[in-house]
Order: sequence, then structure tokens, then C-alpha cells
Amino acid sequence: MYGTIRKGDMTIDELYRKILRIGRRANYRPEELRRKFLDALPLLWLEKAEDIGEHLLLDELAKKLYEIELRRIARHKRDKISDPLVSNQASRQIYEPSPVLTSQQHEISLEDM
Repeated sequence: MYGTIRKGDMTIDELYRKILRIGRRANYRPEELRRKFLDALPLLWLEKAEDIGEHLLLDELAKKLYEIELRRIARHKRDKISDPLVSNQASRQIYEPSPVLTSQQHEISLEDM
């Protein structure tokens, strides 16, 4: 029904949410969701998942992998060192500053607070 899903430039969290959406539509059982998620991971992330443990539920596993990804992205940004587990697009999506709006742009004044 669906093509092969790969992590690519998605974050772990984006991949997890995408797998869940597809799983709801296709009525996947929990073990099928887990298999689809693991199949979508590149080898280095799959090894991380195996290191964390096979006993974890998918949501717990995805959360732990995402925490690892966020730490690695932060380290990658701070130290400017290449990391094979960090995609440049994911790094930009998470850590590029968003424009800060002034109180006038929000139409909020200190009197409103």
C-alpha cells in the first residue's frame, strides 16, 4: 500500500509520527509499527536502537532515540564537528532561530499584561 519509508532528513520524532500516521491508516499492529520504524532507520541509528534495548515499547524507543538525536545535534552545532547521525536539514529545522516578533507585531503592550 505504501512505499518504503526511510528516515532521510527527518528527525527521529518526525519519522515516528509519520510511521504512526501510516500505521493508523493501514491498521498496523504495534509489532508491525515497530518493525516499520526500525526498517526506516539507517544502519547507525538501528545499531543505537539495538543498544538501547529491544524490550522498550516503540514510543519509549523513539523518545530515547530522539533525545540522543537532539544532544548530538546540539553538540554538532556547538563544536562544528561532522556527525554521521545528524542530518543537516534536521539540524537546521531544530536549531535555526525563528524570527522574534516585537510586542507591536503581536499587538500586545505591557498594559495588556
